[in-house]
Formats: sequence, structure tokens, C-alpha cells
Amino acid sequence: MSKRQGDIFLEHFVQDGCLPEALLDIVTNCGSGFAGNQMGRTLEELILEFDVGRITTHSALLDLDTLPEFNRIHLVQQIGDERLRRKLVRSCRCRWSRSMAIGLWTERF
Repeated sequence: MSKRQGDIFLEHFVQDGCLPEALLDIVTNCGSGFAGNQMGRTLEELILEFDVGRITTHSALLDLDTLPEFNRIHLVQQIGDERLRRKLVRSCRCRWSRSMAIGLWTERF
């Protein structure tokens, strides 16, 4: 994601349990195109609030220390919405199943 922060790949964050919504939110908070920074914006809110006239050219450095807080906020939002909560549970079950399958395969071979 950034040359100055070494090799950072989205897959790394996803494997660590970071929600895609949190990644999108943190990236948009360090850039331009918005009136102000605000944690917890949904994709719909980002689309509505984006203003092409606010785009500037400047270097931005992601503050990855804040990523857990972004993730927490989006996790709470998903838990509070029944449809999103079900999707989250399915995702966790799928990830757990893959993890168990890989563990069993590794033990046998």
C-alpha cells in the first residue's frame, strides 16, 4: 500500500482479521476528497460525502496504529445490523473451517 512503509499487502490485513470496510475507511481518512476525517464511515457514506473538488496532491502516510480502532468500529456496526451480523458469522465460520482443514492437512503430511 505504501512504498515508505515497506511491503504492505491487503492480504496480510485480511488474514489478520481486518474487515475490508476498515481498510477502506483508514485509507480514505488519510487522503483528500472529503470535508473532514471521520472514523466509521460506510461505503455509502463515503460515496455521498466525496467531493472531487477537494482532491489535492500530497503525500499521505497511513497511521496503521489506528487500524485496530477502525476495525473495532466497523465490527460493532456489523454486529448491530442483523443482515451484516449474519454475513459476518458466515465469514467467521468459513475462515474457521479453512483454518481447521489446513491444520489437519499439515498434521497428516
